[in-house]
Amino acid sequence: MSSFGKAVNHRLDTMSKMIDIQRGAIHDLFRDVMTVSSNQDQVASVMALALGRLEDFVALNEHLSSFQAGLEMLTSGMLSPSLISPRDLFIALREISFRVRRRRPSQHK
Repeated sequence: MSSFGKAVNHRLDTMSKMIDIQRGAIHDLFRDVMTVSSNQDQVASVMALALGRLEDFVALNEHLSSFQAGLEMLTSGMLSPSLISPRDLFIALREISFRVRRRRPSQHK
């Protein structure tokens, strides 16, 4: 009977140790999954910001291309100068310059 009790205690101790090891492994796996999830959230945020910046750049490039085409048509005589006054053109160019400098101050110094 004593050897049976020892065998049962040994098995229970072994099972307890195994449960502790598995608990630790599960804790480590959970921590790793949370770290990966956090990293993926950070990557998603950076990508969303980059895509937003890219969208802004594409829109700006499209507007500037349209503006350039209008200026070329104006200077080649295809558009009448009465459509836009020199003052309005000056104000538009100054506003573009101001906004570009405000967006990228380190590159325009």
